Order: sequence, then C-alpha cells, then structure tokens
Amino acid sequence: MPERFRSARSGRTIPSMPADTIYLDHNATTPPDPRVIEAVDRALAVAWGNPSSAHAPGLAARETLQRARDEAARLVGVDSSEIVFTSGGTEAIALAVSSAWQRRGAGRRRVVLSAIEHPAVIEAARGLAPQGAEVVVCPVDRRGLVDPGELGARVGETTVLVAVMLANNEVGAIQPAAEAAAITARAGALFLCDAVQAVGKIPVAARAIGADYLPIAAHKLNGPKGAGCLCVRHGAPCVPMIAGGGQEGGLRSGTENVPGIAGFGEACRLARERAGDEGRIAARRNALEERLVREAGAQVLAADAARLPNTIGCVLDGVDAQALVVRLSGRGVFVSAGSACHAGKTRGSHVLAAMGVAEAARGCFVRVSLGAGTSDEDAERAAAIIIEEAARGRARKGR
Repeated sequence: MPERFRSARSGRTIPSMPADTIYLDHNATTPPDPRVIEAVDRALAVAWGNPSSAHAPGLAARETLQRARDEAARLVGVDSSEIVFTSGGTEAIALAVSSAWQRRGAGRRRVVLSAIEHPAVIEAARGLAPQGAEVVVCPVDRRGLVDPGELGARVGETTVLVAVMLANNEVGAIQPAAEAAAITARAGALFLCDAVQAVGKIPVAARAIGADYLPIAAHKLNGPKGAGCLCVRHGAPCVPMIAGGGQEGGLRSGTENVPGIAGFGEACRLARERAGDEGRIAARRNALEERLVREAGAQVLAADAARLPNTIGCVLDGVDAQALVVRLSGRGVFVSAGSACHAGKTRGSHVLAAMGVAEAARGCFVRVSLGAGTSDEDAERAAAIIIEEAARGRARKGR
C-alpha cells in the first residue's frame, strides 16, 4: 500500500497510510486504489457536466457513466442495462426489498431471510411489517451456513422475497446462494443475493447464482464510498424509491454522482484484472491464521466451511476484543472486533449469536481481513503483534 499518492492531473500529494502500518480490516472498507483516485480526479476535471444535458460537457459525463456501467456489468456477468447506480449497498438493498414488496402477487406477504443477513437487509424487511409483511428468519448452522432444507421448509406460495447473502461479512462463510435461488424460483418468489462483501474477493456471476437482485458497493473493492449499484435481472420488478427527474432510466432520480461512479467503474475494471488472485491471498490468510491458532489459541469460526479467501473470524478466549483492537491500533495494526456495522456492539452480533457462539465469547471475537495489497511480511508481522498483544490482554485480565 503506497504511503502517499500524487495525482498526475492536479499534482496534489494525498497522504495515505504510513509505511509501517498494516491495514487488515478490508471487510469494513478498502483503501482506494491510486488508479481509482485518478479516475475520480479525472471525472471532476473533465466530466463535470450534468449527464442529462445534451451539450458536450453533459455528453462527457454521460459517457463516463456508461463506461462505469459497462465495467460493473462485466464484473458480475450481467447486461449493462441491468445496472442501476445507487449511493452504495444499503440503498441498493432497500430498493430491491421495496420493489419486490410493492409488486408482490396476490396472497404473497412472506419475506424469508437468513439469520446472518446484513442489517441493511434485516431492517429493510422489518420495515415492511407494518404493511402486513411476515418476516421469517432461516437459521444457520455452527459454521454460519444456511441449510437449503431449512430454507425450503420456510419458502412457499405466500413468499414474496428470499434473501441469502453470498458471503458473510463477519466470518466469511460462503453461502449456497445458487441452491437458495433455485428454491426461491420454484416457489415463484424473488431472490435477493447480497454480494457486497463478495464482489472483488471471489468470482461472482449473478446469472449463475440466479439472483433477481444483486447489490454491489464500490468501497468494498478499492473504490470510493458513496457509489454502488443494484443489478436487477431483466423482468424483475424495480420500483423507484426517489421521485424526481427520472435518472437511471426512471429508477433512481437525482443527478448522478459522476466522480464516484467513475471511481466505481475503475474499481470494477481493476477487480477483473485481479481475478485469480484468490489463491495467493488465501495462502497468506492461512499462514496468519495458523499462527494465531498455534500461538494465541484462536478458535476460528467457519473454519470448515468455504470462506472468503481473505477473512479470519476468530475467538481469542480471555481477551477483550475491543481493548485489543485499540492496543493493536496503537501499534499500527488495524483489525476489527466484528463487523463495522456493529462497532461498539460486538456482544450483540446477531451473526455470532445465530452460529451459537456463547455471549461471553462474542466479546472475544476479532476479525482480520486481508486485502490485495497485503504482503507476506505484513501478515507475518501482524501475526506476531496480535499474538503478543493477546497475551498481554490475558495477563491484564488475570490480575
């Protein structure tokens, strides 16, 4: 990871991470690639027009949007006409849930969610309850995996929507999404596959999964915050939540965030270039994980499930995870005590609870998530520091 980035266009020097720090919280957000920053900078300079305008500046902005739309579509194997730009994953999920509900068939009112869905999915579904929705939660096993049989028992002729994420953000468990989509289709319902954590880390093919809705967030794949999209399968309903000028084919009004979307498109292009890196990242993850197990007594969750290649979610018995994160930060190693969406509330993690992790152990849960730029040296040094600080934390607690 570069310490500083110099914009070729503006000549500005942008501070990044000090060279002696190690960022291992890529599941929370990823540092923007210098080429993404350059794409944003370029869009601000030359694609500043309103994309809805017919003159040259507007055309330049519109062409920038189309290039980004094409890149996002290529990354997940859909047509560019199936891409609706949003402000990120949360808005994309809200649009999917709202659309499915508003276009539901007669007698359909059940929404089925896996127990480990992101809060954006859970809260969007709960928000439908006052309108008569029946929200049903499908449990997961100790590995954090949905059992297709359990899901099938809950999906039927009254089901509107089924939501099963592709990969969990806390423990990295990759779900049987294609099986879930097939169960959903047989019931005549719509399928939402939250791929926000997966895109850019593993290959994702929306059509192979069978997703009607598939959200993506730029900041999870080395892009900027405030940009993302919802992939909407041709024929799936999409009902705008925001009224106005009818941008995005009438599906998402409001002048588009051209610089952010330009950066998103570049991030998608770069993610395609990195395809095949999963094995290299997994090897580094495995080496780090083995040291934590051997020397710090880490109990890795979802260890025997297919996982994102960059993710370690583990319990360090006797270690206050929040305090450990603070101490590690002071030494230049950045990890998290669970999902960023649960910052300060790790003991309340619904994912860990669903997996049967005891409440006391949830307070000892640490997530380490590597990135494309994590080196062998980074992983080795981080492991040594985590082991050392975990031992100190236990010693303090034992006093």
